[in-house]
Amino acid sequence: MQALRPEFVAYQRLLPSLLRDHDGQFVVMSGERPVYFDADYEQALTWAFEHSETGDVFVKRISSDGAELHFTRDVGLCQLAN
Repeated sequence: MQALRPEFVAYQRLLPSLLRDHDGQFVVMSGERPVYFDADYEQALTWAFEHSETGDVFVKRISSDGAELHFTRDVGLCQLAN
């Protein structure tokens, strides 16, 4: 099993403060820190690609409802569950 991305681990750790200040928005994580917030997914994703030095991005909706929606550039690692 593959290890969790550092960005996702940091997101989980920072979730209480992210919820307090940015609930419902999308966050762009770079390493262990949030670098951009936007209410619009497309805007957040565009910003992430325009500002990524490596082309590797992590964008996630800030939410406590358990609904998972996030995007990483490493889409080749994604697998569909049957």
